[in-house]
Amino acid sequence: MRGYCLAGACELALICDITIAADDAIFGEPELKFGAGIVVMILPWLIGPKRAKEIILTSADRIPAVEAARIGLINRVVPGDQLESAAIALARHIAVIDPNLVQKTKQAINQCFETMGLVKALHTALDIDLAIEGAGSDDKRKFMEIARKEGLRKAIEWREAKFGGSRDG
Repeated sequence: MRGYCLAGACELALICDITIAADDAIFGEPELKFGAGIVVMILPWLIGPKRAKEIILTSADRIPAVEAARIGLINRVVPGDQLESAAIALARHIAVIDPNLVQKTKQAINQCFETMGLVKALHTALDIDLAIEGAGSDDKRKFMEIARKEGLRKAIEWREAKFGGSRDG
């Protein structure tokens, strides 16, 4: 991962088996600031409910890569100019392991999470997100109204002012 990895992009990074980020990457879940829900609620499964609630409920959107690695959002951080070579080296290391062994081991790990209720929780989170998006929130309607009439920049300024100018909670 490189650069900003927010909202859906952050969720994609969380779903990956292994995530390596450049040292300039920024992670976050700003959806609630936009009046939207979280489609794939994988964060609590990776970092625990307390930290996940803090990130999601404050709409934290400026989590540096080093912090993301420290709390378990990602696996590791490398200098930006080494990102591709680090990813390739890791992929090559895994590629020499018997593919059947890798597949069965991943299956066993994934089954642990399914047994703990991950699949049911993801379905429930999706249902809740669809309800949020379907009904829409006052904040989302106001944001979109400003964006349509005055442009996205003004809508973001409105949103930031609402949150006291704070960009990460």
